[in-house]
Amino acid sequence: METIIYRNIRKIRIEKNFTQEYMAEEMSISQTYYSKIERGEKDITLSQIVKITKIFNIDTETLFEQK
Repeated sequence: METIIYRNIRKIRIEKNFTQEYMAEEMSISQTYYSKIERGEKDITLSQIVKITKIFNIDTETLFEQK
């Protein structure tokens, strides 16, 4: 399940033409930390999921969809 979330975050970020730097700034974390989230090297918290969905302007369920 976690792999799907990380993959979807990266995919949606790229589709929206957002940089990792932009995402990190909006989430108030470092770009390095954000990069590790996308690669699945850091666990993502519920509050981070909520922030990401707000930045992307999507429903939370979208991050869990198998595509």
